[in-house]
Amino acid sequence: MRFFDWHELFGRKWEFSPAASLALPVATSLPFTPARHRVAVVLHLFHVDLASEIARYLHRIPLPFDLLITTDTVEKRQCISTSPLSVFKGKTAILIVPNRGRDVAPRFIAHAESYKNYDLLLFLHGKKSEHAPLLKPWRHFMFEQLLGSEKLVEDILQLFATFPELGIIAPQHFRDVARDINWGSNWRNARRLAAHMGVSLKHKYPMDFPAGSMFWARPAALLPLLNLHLAYGDFELEAGQTDGTLAHQIERLIYAVCNSQGFYWLTVSNSEFQPRSFPALDVSTLDDIQAIFKREL
Repeated sequence: MRFFDWHELFGRKWEFSPAASLALPVATSLPFTPARHRVAVVLHLFHVDLASEIARYLHRIPLPFDLLITTDTVEKRQCISTSPLSVFKGKTAILIVPNRGRDVAPRFIAHAESYKNYDLLLFLHGKKSEHAPLLKPWRHFMFEQLLGSEKLVEDILQLFATFPELGIIAPQHFRDVARDINWGSNWRNARRLAAHMGVSLKHKYPMDFPAGSMFWARPAALLPLLNLHLAYGDFELEAGQTDGTLAHQIERLIYAVCNSQGFYWLTVSNSEFQPRSFPALDVSTLDDIQAIFKREL
């Protein structure tokens, strides 16, 4: 499946060529049908001091959901179980996992067998980016794009309900990471991993990926990664790496895997959140959105 020609649609070019995002909430209300969704929030929480902040965002999801949490110590599990994350109506499961592969390893290992029970998954983690002070606002920025208001979340859910070909919704890139949307030192190993999954890559193609590793997804859009049946030992020991690990390679393959399964991916930007990283595409009707899905390279 080919990518949307977002630059043609939006009519602008940017230094790092980020895809133009869809502005949410949509100007006119989309019909909301929550009964059509079985939702799980998949949360890796290494920094448990963020539990209250994340819980405030999760209250903006306008339907019941299960909360599938991972952390790395018994003490942290206890903190989470008595935090505001424990008050939601759906099922809550907290698993202790090794501190390997950051949020990526537990995402594709810990609760993965249960993903088939859901229509949609929301992948989150307690990101701090302590290696770069410039990136400190990044977590807040991503949460605002994915969970910025109840209306914004309703629109995301309705987009998935209306467009069965939509596989992933991710936040528009944080401006200070846009220059890093590239293969880095990951190309050779990522290509090898993609080939193992039957996913074709070409180095000359403009690549994109959900930098920061938070997004909404249909489980079917991630099936090749889930079918790898990864183990924690496949991931490098944690040593503060900023590139070149299996987790970095998997992150860069998310959209390619989505496309390989016949789905599109979409980035969104919270029109009520300032500052925006880049201008976004405003739409007012489902027909406007349908026109986006019909425009391919």
